[in-house]
Amino acid sequence: MSLPDQLTVARVAAVPVVVLLFAWDFPNHAYWATILFCLAMATDQADGRLARRRGTSSALGKLLDPVADKVLVLAALVMLIGEGVAPAWMVALIVVREILISGLR
Repeated sequence: MSLPDQLTVARVAAVPVVVLLFAWDFPNHAYWATILFCLAMATDQADGRLARRRGTSSALGKLLDPVADKVLVLAALVMLIGEGVAPAWMVALIVVREILISGLR
């Protein structure tokens, strides 16, 4: 497994941790969740840059990279409903849009 693929898998693995940090009530939990979310999203740019620089691409990366991005972002949006930051109807609209766009691909 190449380094870009490992970064993508790490982004997928970060999803439950981000959700847990948002849900778990301890001092500054939202800050820790946000920091981890930002670090996970930074791996998206890093794995793309590495894959382009090395001229490597894999079937796993092509399949998992867009899924990892969507799952991480949508999980964070759903958790923001509970925090009172985003209204549920807006998140539902975004989720439906992402499902439809991904389904058309």
